[in-house]
Amino acid sequence: MKRLLILSLCLVMLVSLFAGCGNAAPAASDSASPAESASSSASASDTAASTEAGSGSIVTPPGEFPVSSEKQTYTCVIATGPFVEDMFTNKFTTFYEEKTNVHIEWQVIPEQGKEEKVNIILASGDLPDFFMNASVPDMEVKYGTQEGMIIPVDDLIDNNMVHLQEAMAAYPAGSMDTLRQLDGKLYGLPTMSDCFHCSHAVKMWITQGWLVKVGRWLPTTAAEVGVVLEAFKEKDPNGNGKQDEIPLVGAIKGGWHNTVDKFLLNSFLYYDMNVNPEADAGTEAGWFLTADKKVDTALNKDAYKAGLTWLNSLYTQGLLYDGSFTQDNTQLTQLVENPDAELVGCVPGGWGGTYAKVPGERYSQYTAVAPLKGPDGTQGAVTILQTPSNSLWITSEAKNPEVIVRWADWLYTVEGSLTVRRGFEDVSWRKATEGETGINGKPAVWTQLIPWNDSEPQNETWTRLGVFAETDGLRLGQTTDLKLERTSMEGLELFLYEQTAEKYRPYAKFDTVVPPLKYTDADMTELASLKAEYGKYVKQAHVEFITGKKSTEKDWDAYLAGLESVGLARILEMMNASYTAIYGGK
Repeated sequence: MKRLLILSLCLVMLVSLFAGCGNAAPAASDSASPAESASSSASASDTAASTEAGSGSIVTPPGEFPVSSEKQTYTCVIATGPFVEDMFTNKFTTFYEEKTNVHIEWQVIPEQGKEEKVNIILASGDLPDFFMNASVPDMEVKYGTQEGMIIPVDDLIDNNMVHLQEAMAAYPAGSMDTLRQLDGKLYGLPTMSDCFHCSHAVKMWITQGWLVKVGRWLPTTAAEVGVVLEAFKEKDPNGNGKQDEIPLVGAIKGGWHNTVDKFLLNSFLYYDMNVNPEADAGTEAGWFLTADKKVDTALNKDAYKAGLTWLNSLYTQGLLYDGSFTQDNTQLTQLVENPDAELVGCVPGGWGGTYAKVPGERYSQYTAVAPLKGPDGTQGAVTILQTPSNSLWITSEAKNPEVIVRWADWLYTVEGSLTVRRGFEDVSWRKATEGETGINGKPAVWTQLIPWNDSEPQNETWTRLGVFAETDGLRLGQTTDLKLERTSMEGLELFLYEQTAEKYRPYAKFDTVVPPLKYTDADMTELASLKAEYGKYVKQAHVEFITGKKSTEKDWDAYLAGLESVGLARILEMMNASYTAIYGGK
């Protein structure tokens, strides 16, 4: 690559020498910015690679194996953990090299501290041919769009990756846009790891036994849940003669969607803020898309004010446990699993393991509550987009990058995704047979033969590494027994699917969710600073309004003024500019 660069520079100098005799246009270095020059260089590399791929001189036609008739060798920096013993001797590595005729020289770095390692490599200029599962936040912005060290892959995908394109067809039109940078290009190959129940992980659970004992039913409105919580407090549903019941409790730290406010406030407006002080203020901070596709905030709306007032009333009445805004999910679990008496009526969480022992007697008592209808009829489920995320980045050092994308392409097939993740066919899994049913109730796609190990050291598969396409159709296409006990570990995936499909998906708000946004390097720095201060302010005020340290009647106007002082207008300006640039207001 370096020899080619020197030769190119010599040719440019010769051309410049002859061009100097006439009226030549200014050189690119005189008229173009460094970012434009890097983008042009990367684009040219992409086009040249795709042209060579089409010639068939290096790689076989798309979808055929081996990838090349001659052994090809590439270097890859990969971040891995103890769950893979040795990338060189790994059984899948050996199998895949034989299948593709591509040898990978792995440069393994640990998952912990990987960003520091990748930054050192990028800064050194001594690049591998590609990175996999090893990146830094500005991987595509700084090192891709600006410096050209990471190359765009649009043409490489179009001309070589038939299986990736087939996998992407399972997603809504335009899903690849979520991966594009501001210049409209793709700089990485995606991993698809869908989780149907995770798309509505903001769930509320209620103990069925207590409902029976107090003569109530599953609440369907905000007003009804208030009545149920009051009955839990007053009517001694645990039967120990003490008023020790905790009607509603959550946790602000740890866990997975264990905060009490998020589920309840969606009875007033779409709201997704995570009040955990350590959570990212850039995404889970009350942002939403309006009907005319503008990024806005829920946190200055009258409906938000009304919701806070209602939550404060629950808190004041002793229906909402005060420790919900200080404790972590370990303390939450201790309350639910209290050995002396059953204490908890309602508890939020993405699944039972975040607040109880699974399987377990207490866990088995809880069922999900569907989104509640609010005073004005608002009723919505927090919706978490299941979008692909890039996991493989090709550098400008890679000769014939079409070989790399062809090497990766089979991993997006059903067989490839299952093999790289789960193990080999007819050993770890097999194709489903006629009559077998998947988790989603449709004909099954595959059947698991042995338990999947994705955490303990092993050397059979890459488990969580590499690129793959574990789409909804594949994950929910796993053969299941519809007679499974839903509260068992074996029935967990089926239980979560059914609860989500029945109670949450009908209230999904896909059109309201702000999709991934991209920024220039400078904007990223400014935005990070703004959002850090903004996030701290809104989360603190939010808890203070609920717990009564602030009053929505007396302190609301001062709170609104504070939003502007911590940069709300500028944040929205930048977010809207990014949304328009990437999605064009769609």
